[in-house]
Amino acid sequence: MLSENRSAALIALESNTPGILKIGGRPYRGALSFIADGSRLLVINVVEMEDYIKGVVPEEISTKAPIEALKAQAVAARTFAFFGKAINKSRFYDLESTTTSQVYGGASAERTNTNRAVDETDGLVLTFEGKPILAQFHGNCGGHTEDCEK
Repeated sequence: MLSENRSAALIALESNTPGILKIGGRPYRGALSFIADGSRLLVINVVEMEDYIKGVVPEEISTKAPIEALKAQAVAARTFAFFGKAINKSRFYDLESTTTSQVYGGASAERTNTNRAVDETDGLVLTFEGKPILAQFHGNCGGHTEDCEK
């Protein structure tokens, strides 16, 4: 996601096909920006929040999970994304597409049930004192988590 406060994009691409661009055969919604950053070329997917979350949820939880678990993941992922946008205003982008932020697979990752979970929680964010919380989560617990009673 491209930070709204940065406008150093050298090239921005938008698709003639409504909302879909392909890079290396992989489809992405929104637009792409290419930014020269020293010796690196950054490729940034500029995408609406709900479309971004649709590309995150199936990458961070089993798509076979119950719908309520998928909804909880959608809310956590959306909250994490808004938190990231708030703290990364000085960067060219808001979030990375890896476990450094949250895994984002673009449109190719989307599944019917996870899109449903995102749609049914549209705009829901966890906040404290009016600001998104740091909603950390992990994609794999190895089958169990720590006992909360300890």
